Amino acid sequence: MSLTPTVEVLFQLLRAALHPEHREEIAWHEMPDWTAIYRLATAQGVTAIAWDGLQRLRSEGQVESQYDLPRALKLQWAMQVEQIERRYERQLASAVELTDYFAQNGVRTVVLKGFAISALYPKSNHRECGDLDCFLCGDYERGNQLAEKLGAKVERDFYKHSHIEYRQLLVENHQFCTAIRGGRERKEFEKQLQHLLSTPSAQKVVGSAMEIPSADFNALFLTAHGMSHFINEGLKLRHLCDWALLLQHHADTIDWPMFDRWIARMSYDRFVQTMTALVVSYLGVSADGLEERVDARYSDRMLEDMLWGDRSIYNSGKSRLEQRWMLITNRFRTHWKYRLIYRRSMVMDVMRMIYAYFFEKQPKLS
Repeated sequence: MSLTPTVEVLFQLLRAALHPEHREEIAWHEMPDWTAIYRLATAQGVTAIAWDGLQRLRSEGQVESQYDLPRALKLQWAMQVEQIERRYERQLASAVELTDYFAQNGVRTVVLKGFAISALYPKSNHRECGDLDCFLCGDYERGNQLAEKLGAKVERDFYKHSHIEYRQLLVENHQFCTAIRGGRERKEFEKQLQHLLSTPSAQKVVGSAMEIPSADFNALFLTAHGMSHFINEGLKLRHLCDWALLLQHHADTIDWPMFDRWIARMSYDRFVQTMTALVVSYLGVSADGLEERVDARYSDRMLEDMLWGDRSIYNSGKSRLEQRWMLITNRFRTHWKYRLIYRRSMVMDVMRMIYAYFFEKQPKLS
């Protein structure tokens, strides 16, 4: 895929931020469109990460004065990064307060995505976190009740997780890590994820009782979560950065035979191969040891969809019924994802989703 100058510069900034130990060689022959780069970074959830890369390149003298961004935009970008930092610290403080209370009452909190993945970044508070996704290891309803005792508002209107509003923090308290409605296969995958969380983790989010799950769990969960986003709404560069850093930090420790068995069973293998091809091609991840998991045949199509194919659902402000309808229509609009990446029947998947919604309101694992 031939990248536009805006996209190419953004990837240069991301590589410089994610790999501070490597030198990012640049050679610009014309003024980058910094406003377009800033807007794209913001839309893709990587505003602060791109800023880190820019600051590094400027400090190394690689951004010559004639190519530097305008002062007004520089101030705007810096202010946006400061807001991201403040929001992260505010969310983390509320999360620590709530989960410390859980711990005092014997409830384990494992973080899904968010603060756990941000720990992989050179600057944790520059990885934007929308809310706190957590799994309470069998104490789902007890966690809801404990949160209510602290004065939090709890909504139990969805089978997979409740919504807890606590001190400007939205918490998704997961009863299940993934969507399990609509078939035994999904339930078996969920059992595997919960098995990986059954042993307490010694690694914690700094200054808290929140557990960071194992690399094996994160590899499977990020894959399932990413595939869901890919099919339902589309991915962002933030998802790509998460995958890049997981591989960069844990490629040598992931139980690949176990991982490969499950992603083949769930038909996630081509999705993983395409995502890995993208992080190797554009985000500076070494392909050493990952050769079997790199397939670039559809990487251009996925990247194009990632950059320009946004079909947001859950942040659209639509009603729950409208969101359900968008879940179906998005599948028809991007049926190529089933044909090339998922390799399952889109029609059967839509029928499964409709059946599950009406006849499996409160699913069980067993």
